[in-house]
Amino acid sequence: MSPNSRRGVQTRYMERPRHQAGLDRRPLLAFTYRYCNFASKEASGRASVQLVALEQHQLKAVHLLKGRTLGYHFGMDCRITDELIAMAEHDRKVSDELAALGALYEGYDPRMAAVHEKNALRLRAIMAQIGWPTERLVGKRAADAAWLIAQHAIAHPEFQRSCLKLLAAAAHEHLVPAWQPAMLEDRIRVFEGRPQLYGTQLEPDAHGNMRPHTIEDPDGVDERRRAVSLEPLAEILARAKPQPLPADRERFEHDYQEWLIAVGWRTRPQSSSKGPA
Repeated sequence: MSPNSRRGVQTRYMERPRHQAGLDRRPLLAFTYRYCNFASKEASGRASVQLVALEQHQLKAVHLLKGRTLGYHFGMDCRITDELIAMAEHDRKVSDELAALGALYEGYDPRMAAVHEKNALRLRAIMAQIGWPTERLVGKRAADAAWLIAQHAIAHPEFQRSCLKLLAAAAHEHLVPAWQPAMLEDRIRVFEGRPQLYGTQLEPDAHGNMRPHTIEDPDGVDERRRAVSLEPLAEILARAKPQPLPADRERFEHDYQEWLIAVGWRTRPQSSSKGPA
């Protein structure tokens, strides 16, 4: 199983809790514009300096309300917000294009790898600037985008591990959803060759039907999933669509094992050849 194929599974079977719909901000915006227009008429007879100041105040108010409507938060850097959202959207776009061509399931396509590499490097720089991009810092959409980028930074084991530590700490403070570190931990465990805890990482069987990678204490998996707001595993598997199988499965698996070693997830087994007696 190639890293890209495993990654593609999760972009299509994302196990997220259903989020509440956002509030309708249109009445609030309408009120703001009416207030600004009324204030401008009242101030039309004042000195030009006062009028300029008022117009600047109106502009700031409109931008502030616009930011609230788009999910921005006070004190956040909207440039980082927009950048994270755009990075995640580009990731999904390239993934969908490769899936439509059938290339997503034949190995780690260089086009997908290039997107993941660029996004991982930029996320690392953003984290050095502001720490983990929580909803309070960048807004909900961008915070979810940051998690997706970290989840797909599969060629950087140490970076993913550092992201997991920050996510786990943020989840403990209720700054990110608990399912985010849970899913990243499962991904790291699978790449390291260890059983996963929550059953979020899926692979196709010999017929292309999706099944979870090996799970530690499978009898307790749904209890662990419930603790991090994930649906029962059976419900996820019931909705999972079959995945196309690679044309050459033996070569596919060989390339995957070599990739795991090349990027540092695993080490090559030592040969135990005995010399002459």
